Amino acid sequence: MLNNQIINRRFSGSTLVYFIAGLVVLVLAFLVIDNYILTNESELITEQAMSPVVEPTEAMDEIVAGDVKPVLHNSVAILPFENLSPNSDDAYVAFGIHQDLLYILSLVQDMSVIAHNGVFNTDINYINKDIVGELKYPTDMPLADITSELNVGTIMKGSVRYADEQIIVDVHLYDASGNNEIWSEKYERDFSEIFAIQTEIAESITMTLGANLSEAEKARIRKPLANSIEAYKLYLKGRVLISHIEATPIELSQYLDEAIAVDPDFALVHGFKASAYGLALVNGSLSNLSSVDKLEKVVVTHTEKALELDPDLCFGHWAQAMIHYTHGRTEEARQAYERALQLGPGVIEILNGYAHFLSFHEEHDKAISLVERSQELVPTDTSWLVRLAMILMFAGESDAAVDIYSEGLKYYQFPWLFRLIGITEYQAGNRDEAIKQLRIAEQKQVEVGRAPDPYTVYAYSILGLKEEATRLANELEANYAKRKHVNATNAILINLVLGKVDQAYDVLSKNLNWGVSRNLQYIKINFMNDPVLDEPRFVELRNRIGALD
Repeated sequence: MLNNQIINRRFSGSTLVYFIAGLVVLVLAFLVIDNYILTNESELITEQAMSPVVEPTEAMDEIVAGDVKPVLHNSVAILPFENLSPNSDDAYVAFGIHQDLLYILSLVQDMSVIAHNGVFNTDINYINKDIVGELKYPTDMPLADITSELNVGTIMKGSVRYADEQIIVDVHLYDASGNNEIWSEKYERDFSEIFAIQTEIAESITMTLGANLSEAEKARIRKPLANSIEAYKLYLKGRVLISHIEATPIELSQYLDEAIAVDPDFALVHGFKASAYGLALVNGSLSNLSSVDKLEKVVVTHTEKALELDPDLCFGHWAQAMIHYTHGRTEEARQAYERALQLGPGVIEILNGYAHFLSFHEEHDKAISLVERSQELVPTDTSWLVRLAMILMFAGESDAAVDIYSEGLKYYQFPWLFRLIGITEYQAGNRDEAIKQLRIAEQKQVEVGRAPDPYTVYAYSILGLKEEATRLANELEANYAKRKHVNATNAILINLVLGKVDQAYDVLSKNLNWGVSRNLQYIKINFMNDPVLDEPRFVELRNRIGALD
């Protein structure tokens, strides 16, 4: 039954450890503001709304208690700009300009710029779409406390006022003590000069910190982000929407497509859309698109256009890497990731995307170093902290991974986090603790009003809890029978739990054009040792699509 209902999605892994972790890469990405992901996961929103959130400063103090971290090299944290615009509908201007300044500075190799998630709350955007977010740090919090929290040497505060096509940007840069202003400027200009303002601020910060800039980096930060001011305004509105955890592709495309209609040669928007949809492609989320083929066409079209217009656009190379990745072109993907990272060394989404690619190919040391770098740039966001745990789990560092996952529970009581702890405990040889954590995950799933989780069900089966696994699998199968479309990965898991190996194989074989080779890398390290996956036909299938290098 299930195999006849599958939409054209890919199989998200065969190894349980990698399989579940691969899903969580996607889920965690939904929790991060400004990560260029598209989502329509209303169930995730419900899960967040019902879960307690701990203030980042308190929890992180406990995590790093006793640790003395060195101040990051040439580092700055730019607090979100205060919006002084008289029209509340223009709040997007201050927000978007702040985001773009962070992006411009992230292109400089010799800088450490705290990413958006480090200075802006990511956990309060799931109820009211009119609320973009809140400051992570209260306006009356001493700057010295913030710089200490973020391990930076300087901090910037500023404000933006936009009205009648005029803009005032007032910025102040302080040293780590927060008591000494080391640079400031007030720009009062026509809005058409916004790109010059952004460039001047970025260059002033780099000069004040003494950062080394190559000629190529100078050219990149001096290049206007857009050709058309009207197109840029539409892009800024889309940027705010992307930063909202409930944004859907339809809503997002409204602004990005309008921006492209005004300026078809808007390279940044093409790259922005390509990388956002590329993440949906890599992580197996159709995001309201009717087929994977259509999703991939969007990614390819905008990637090619972005790189045609700007060969040095990091988002374009990142999207290109994801296209290669989904088609199993390992070396081409590696080269594109390297180029994207070279052009955007401080873009944490690229750091993490490349880290997981390397981890899937068992290059664990480099993967860990990349994730640790991203942790430095987002030191107070647990969703990024947990990413490090996933890389450690991939590398077989089970105890360290469990410790970090457990710290994550101080922030989130999500079912998937308990599930990850359970899988990692099993990896560490702690079967009883694994079962305990998986049962908590199942209970949490019920508490948020969701159907049984197929990954937990599969874990029960592998752990020998056949009766429980079969009962829940039958419940899920009945639920799936009522649906028009069923996620291929869910169908494969449930078929395997119910002993329907032929159906599981059929689903997998019919979804090869989705680029499953990337996810079948998980089979290389099968911690759960599922014998079905070692059947000759499964081995032949993964070899045929080039899953094993």
